[in-house]
Amino acid sequence: MNLSLNFKESFKTALAMTIAIGIALAMNWEKPYWAGLAVAMCSLATLGQSLEKASLRMAGTVVAAAVALVVIALFGQQRWAFILFLSLYGAVCSYMMSGSANPYFWHVCWFVAVIICVGGGANSVNAFETSMLRLQETGLGILVYSLVALFVWPRHTGPQFIKAAVELVALQRQLLGARLATIAGRDTSPGPSQLAAQEHKSRAGVDQLLQAARVDSSEVRELRTQWRGFQQQLAQFSLSITRWREAFTDLKNLEIQALLPDLAAFGAEVDATQEQIGLMLVGTRPQRQPQSVTLTVNEAALDALSPLHRAAIAVSRSHLLDIERLTRAQFDTLSDIRGFSPARAPLPQVRGGSSGFFVPDPDRLAGVLRLVLMMWLSFLAAIYIGDLPGGFQIMIMTASIGIVLATTPQLRISVIYVPVLSSVAFASVLYLFVMPALSSYLSLGAMIFVVTFAICYLFAAPPPALGRVAGLAMFLVLCGFSNHQSYNVLSVTSTSLVLVGLFLIGNLAWYFPFYLLPERVFLRQLRRFFRSADYLITTLQSDQRSDGRIARWRQAFHCQEIALLPAKLAGWAPLIDPKVIAGASPDKIDALVATVQSLSIQLQQIMAQRASPDPGVSERGLPREFSLWQRSIKAGLGRLAHEEDIATASREVQVELEDAGEELTAEVGSAFAQHRQQFDQGQLEFYYRMLDACRGTSVALLDCSRIMAGIDWAAWRQERFV
Repeated sequence: MNLSLNFKESFKTALAMTIAIGIALAMNWEKPYWAGLAVAMCSLATLGQSLEKASLRMAGTVVAAAVALVVIALFGQQRWAFILFLSLYGAVCSYMMSGSANPYFWHVCWFVAVIICVGGGANSVNAFETSMLRLQETGLGILVYSLVALFVWPRHTGPQFIKAAVELVALQRQLLGARLATIAGRDTSPGPSQLAAQEHKSRAGVDQLLQAARVDSSEVRELRTQWRGFQQQLAQFSLSITRWREAFTDLKNLEIQALLPDLAAFGAEVDATQEQIGLMLVGTRPQRQPQSVTLTVNEAALDALSPLHRAAIAVSRSHLLDIERLTRAQFDTLSDIRGFSPARAPLPQVRGGSSGFFVPDPDRLAGVLRLVLMMWLSFLAAIYIGDLPGGFQIMIMTASIGIVLATTPQLRISVIYVPVLSSVAFASVLYLFVMPALSSYLSLGAMIFVVTFAICYLFAAPPPALGRVAGLAMFLVLCGFSNHQSYNVLSVTSTSLVLVGLFLIGNLAWYFPFYLLPERVFLRQLRRFFRSADYLITTLQSDQRSDGRIARWRQAFHCQEIALLPAKLAGWAPLIDPKVIAGASPDKIDALVATVQSLSIQLQQIMAQRASPDPGVSERGLPREFSLWQRSIKAGLGRLAHEEDIATASREVQVELEDAGEELTAEVGSAFAQHRQQFDQGQLEFYYRMLDACRGTSVALLDCSRIMAGIDWAAWRQERFV
């Protein structure tokens, strides 16, 4: 029988759910639905992904149990110290969850600790029994689902990872070809921008699949270091293409083939190497070895160019050589993985971006404040509102949902209204009208299997996945399976009222302490970006390096801001409603985000160049004209960062940059020609890169000001209630 993948996965989840709850009831454990929840939350598309999430859930439960016991032991009789310490612990979990590679671990660490603290109360014995029961039930659910997934239609992650890696290499190959065609003046379909978006999405999928494949694939697990190196090389390749793209502005109208006569051979060689990489990924021996390409420059043609164009050619050539080097590194790493090379290929040394001290992220801190506010509101409601339905149970729901809202600010709690309330209504019907008619576990197990299968099958696709989680959670919690089952309509009513309280708290936290209206958040983050860029350009006015711990901390903070904020802006951009904000069309907002991303890349290149480890290059300093150029950029950034009237400031920046652009270009070119004979090769390369980065920053800022000048920013500040 040819069964669909959706049918198989739904069947496995339903079978594991039925077995896990049945074993818990047979062992006479309290709250068997905890085992069912472990099954529901750990059932993913492949065995590796499921085991990875199961291990995170189990590890988080162990940590949460230990923390909860400590909290109850120290503050069981001191309610204010209790909520204060629990809030601090939640703040740590929320902050770590936002920037962690394993956010689910921190999610479990937090809400399970609250479950044990609330369930155990002030009684340390009861708290210990609750924590042990939670560990038992979670372990049971994980064990049962793991065995079912292993023996019933097992679906391993390894083949999916290889397939995704092949697709990613093909996309990178196609993207590089499109970029080369662009600078040669040829059009391609699909365009480079579309290919870049597909490549970014594909690379994120490869990263996730590799993490899961290390769990259920012996081949990947044994060579995990090499596969991790290959993954890093793919990421570096993508970054090199992105940086190379930023030099395209000054390559227009140039005879690239005359300036780089080996460019066509270079492109063909890199393309051939990428083709062999795709073959090796599927286990085929390469048909050829990579050949070295020098990518020579026509010096006679180069001397006829302006310093600006010479800089663009030099920087582009440097990026292309980086791309070719990374392609050969990928080839060597895969040759080692597949056993085609006699010696192990050297893995890339990826340096972390740590500055040596803690650099906070304002947006993550804002999420922490939201979670703390929600927890205090639920705690105060449980204490001071007499006969509050559910009592302290509202803290458990607030902890579980609140940390998701805190770490995903784009998600409004109103999104869960329909799936949660529909799930409550459906589970209530089963609890009040179906379950009283069941007399044995044979009939109860059949109901559990059918309901679980139906929910998983109907809500399998990513868009309605929230319905799957809400449906299974409400079904398990409301039905509350027990050997001594009792039925009371008040339990359904109480749960519904607790959810109403949760919705009220979640909506209040959307407005306080920070108003999360999408256009307001977008505008705040945009101004923060310009303030950080303004500060960094200011630090370049002096040839002296930043001395002192505070100065280095400030520079690290602002470098982090310009690196992270473009992606955050891209996350908020789709939520801006053009029907409400006139003139804020999606195309215009996307173009603004793209120019901010370009500006970020250029600023990061400037800072990287100024942090050059070669003292002979960095201490000599730049010609005075470079400082004039930087001063022009700083003036524009300062206006966009601090002036209230953004549209007027944007128009003024646009006019100033257009007027100063040609003059500064001529002055820098003249100064460069005067000093050129004094430069050695290292200094020449340094100045070429700085010239290209300054020019690119100026162009990106000019493009940004043009787009911002055409937006009615006054509408973004208007008060409206949503």
